[in-house]
Amino acid sequence: MKATTLSTLPDWPALMDEPTAILYLGGSRETLRALIKWGYLVRWQNGHRAVRYLRRDIDTALAAKGADDARTATKA
Repeated sequence: MKATTLSTLPDWPALMDEPTAILYLGGSRETLRALIKWGYLVRWQNGHRAVRYLRRDIDTALAAKGADDARTATKA
């Protein structure tokens, strides 16, 4: 989905392909990959090529990562 199309939607889609998930994260492919690598986010795959992400899973992953970061910062 293109950024121009997304800007016309009232809300982000509940199921996103990788480019849309990256746009949802502010255009950061590294953030998406890090959330997956650190175990905060699970990729949903339908077959070999159709990778999808649930918006609620991305939101939950960001909240969990933020909580972990805050907890680590208070320990230091």
